[in-house]
Amino acid sequence: MSEMMTKMNQILSYGVVIVILMLTGCSRPHESVPATQVQMDSLAAAISMFQTDQDRFPTNLAELLPITNGWGGARATGYIKASALTDPWGTAIQYTATSNSWQLRSAGRDTQFDTADDIIRTKQK
Repeated sequence: MSEMMTKMNQILSYGVVIVILMLTGCSRPHESVPATQVQMDSLAAAISMFQTDQDRFPTNLAELLPITNGWGGARATGYIKASALTDPWGTAIQYTATSNSWQLRSAGRDTQFDTADDIIRTKQK
């Protein structure tokens, strides 16, 4: 039984390492695409939570960040960390919103917006 638990722990550990590598972009450049897709899905979930709480889409992604009280302490936890606003290639993620839709766009590996490798998430109300 303990041998089986040891193997299960090893498999779980390998899985955690793979996920961390994908999320941090500490892998080959072509592997950053899946990490960006996961990041965009997380941003989409944060926007959805914000909409549920505020009954509107955020006007910009900064509204999803924690708000500080001026003394260095957080007044609210926020929905995402600031690091989520930049894709693995170092380009800021674009966000546009209307009253009934939003779009997230990563410039992708070439770091140029409006090219074939852009990674896009959209939502209609």
